[in-house]
Amino acid sequence: MLAVPAPLFKQLHHAFQPMKSCNSTLFVLRHAHPLILVCVDKNGRCPGQLQTNLALLQAQILSVLTQKQLQKQLLARPSLDLRPLLSGTDVFLNSLCEQFQTGNPWSWLNALESLPLGRQTRKQLNDALLNSRGDSSLLYGLIACDSRFCAVVRPRQHSLHPPDLHLVFNMLFHTSVFKDGEHWVPICLPKFNANGFLYAYVTDIRPVNSSLPLKIVLISPSRQAFYEMQKVGNALIDQVPMPLVEKVCSARRLSILSIGVQPIEYFVYKSKQNVQFLKSERVEKTPTANQETEVHESNESNEPSEPSGEDDDPEESQEPQETQEAEETDVISEIQEIQEIQETQDIQENESDVLSTSDIEKRFCTIQAQMYTNNQRIGLQTLSSGTFLGWHSPLFEVYVYTSSYDKQALGKAVRKLVAYIRRYEQRLFLVDGAVF
Repeated sequence: MLAVPAPLFKQLHHAFQPMKSCNSTLFVLRHAHPLILVCVDKNGRCPGQLQTNLALLQAQILSVLTQKQLQKQLLARPSLDLRPLLSGTDVFLNSLCEQFQTGNPWSWLNALESLPLGRQTRKQLNDALLNSRGDSSLLYGLIACDSRFCAVVRPRQHSLHPPDLHLVFNMLFHTSVFKDGEHWVPICLPKFNANGFLYAYVTDIRPVNSSLPLKIVLISPSRQAFYEMQKVGNALIDQVPMPLVEKVCSARRLSILSIGVQPIEYFVYKSKQNVQFLKSERVEKTPTANQETEVHESNESNEPSEPSGEDDDPEESQEPQETQEAEETDVISEIQEIQEIQETQDIQENESDVLSTSDIEKRFCTIQAQMYTNNQRIGLQTLSSGTFLGWHSPLFEVYVYTSSYDKQALGKAVRKLVAYIRRYEQRLFLVDGAVF
């Protein structure tokens, strides 16, 4: 990410199209008046993905300066070097760029990762946020753990936009600036109001048996509201018992083995309606036949187990069976039809190499780019390291990886996975926050 000389941009802005060089390097320009942003990519991403990344970098700059201040400064001095004005906040820009490069799913899904919790557990957190608010100036309240969204309280007429939440989560979880203690931070949330600051009180609750704290963010429009938000935070901590904190902080990502969707070894699933995503725990290799038998025998009637720790949550998401069948029944046949077209063998990999989770997520990002570019519903890549599959529908995006090459089994497993997540959607995603 770098600055673009104004004369060069003037020659290019009338077309405003990304350029691809002879060696497949992609240049994407974004004119976000008064800023000009450019991205150079060699990793196979599409213009839409890179535009989203540039928009988030723009939002990060605005979170420090606001649009009003930025325009005032640059209109008065067009050649102004912004670095002194951004001094001390470059750690946040660097963190964003690093996550773009490593393929962190939120950076290409434009969604937040949710923490799977029982509806009653999540309701306890939401109610605690709402009850502790009192008559204070609290505008938004958030609870999160390890970059995962747990609970929220907000005004009935104002939702929090994912790009604004990305800024908050990047600040909390991807830098060490707010690792410990209390903090009072001015922050502009551009999707809420690009011309003014809000003020965030940040604290945490540290359970005895977990290294992961429960982060609390209380946002007020008042600059003088520190002690007021501190009082709300203390009231919130009093209302959240330590056993509940430990339960939330110890919640794990979905287990592929407990769901019973072998040969899948890793997946990322985005709910478009909730603008949130899930990641699974990583299975290092496909279980053997004996291991699979043991897993299935551990679940009665060979049914996938419910999300762990959710015995307080008897209700499940219901959806007409014919709707699911209409969306899912042709996945296997579609994989077979497009297999020869979409498979790519041009990347040579060492069979002994072990893919990291980041490697897999970057490959998912590439598949998404190809699907967007070619307007495809199914994306498939078979490499020496295994098979990667992407599937888009109006309701979700799902990306899976397996070291197996059995596409028939993979197609069936993906259908089973989607059915499972749709069934337990209200447990797996933050569907309803508290409102006032």
